[in-house]
Amino acid sequence: MEKEIIKYLDIHTLVLFQNHLIKSRGGEEKEQFLQNIKTQGAIESLVIRPPFESECGVISGQRQMEICKELRIEKISAIIRHLTDEQAISIMVDPNLHKKTSYSVSVRLTTK
Repeated sequence: MEKEIIKYLDIHTLVLFQNHLIKSRGGEEKEQFLQNIKTQGAIESLVIRPPFESECGVISGQRQMEICKELRIEKISAIIRHLTDEQAISIMVDPNLHKKTSYSVSVRLTTK
């Protein structure tokens, strides 16, 4: 496996990985995320595949990328990994399953 690299990239060179499965969410959740990025900045690195024809495919961090574009943030931290399509899909799906589980547990704990 090739080494991964962490870099600040021009946000305009980033596009969604062609087989991206997760759809963006809007509403209150998006607004809260937007406000967090406005006040704290983008605190997590995106996970991307290496450039292909000058664009990098975003595997993880789609919402953060979209909000940063909306806020006109020019550079964003990204972890560049050489991945197969299967590895990319696994990385894309697993964090979102974890978020859903964590949210459910959090809601149950706060409603007791």
